[in-house]
Amino acid sequence: MRWLSALLTVLTLLSGCVQPTPPVTDATRAPYPGSAEFAGWAAASDGCGNKRAEILRISSSAPVTYDRLGSSCTVDTGRWLDPYTGKAFTDDDDIDIDHVIPKKWAWEHGAWSWSPEMRERFANDNQNLLAVEDSANRSKSDRGPDEWMPPLASYGCTYINLFVSLVAKYDLQLSPSEDREYDRLQEESCRDSTPLI
Repeated sequence: MRWLSALLTVLTLLSGCVQPTPPVTDATRAPYPGSAEFAGWAAASDGCGNKRAEILRISSSAPVTYDRLGSSCTVDTGRWLDPYTGKAFTDDDDIDIDHVIPKKWAWEHGAWSWSPEMRERFANDNQNLLAVEDSANRSKSDRGPDEWMPPLASYGCTYINLFVSLVAKYDLQLSPSEDREYDRLQEESCRDSTPLI
């Protein structure tokens, strides 16, 4: 029994050295593991190719052509007007399909708790996908409107309203500072324009 008494003494002494556990937040509980958590492109709803091909087809203002060497549903050319920059493109190699709400941003604002099916639905939601210039998409990266807004100021109102509507649609959680900043951006960006959504 002396060993039990000694053990209790040691544990009592060590208990004074134990640091309290910091509160668990969404970010500390679930660091972003990468875009694989959202699965890849789903099949196109029209049955031809994947979601990228579908967005390229429905976003093009001219009939698209298909890659003769690849799949009969791989888009090659069309005419896309990038809403972020106002530039027009005809080669699909210049176009990225942007997630208006980036996957990492969504993860950090609540998507970490979603089922895999919900994350896949989010990642393939046409409302959250835009055909944009590849460099504009990379410039935006994983940032929200408080850190990045489209260079084409006339699209700012539509963009911030679309972003906020998607936040509500997916019940994502804004911090108080983000909420204030998004309100300010909506007021500033929409002062002299009519949003397209």
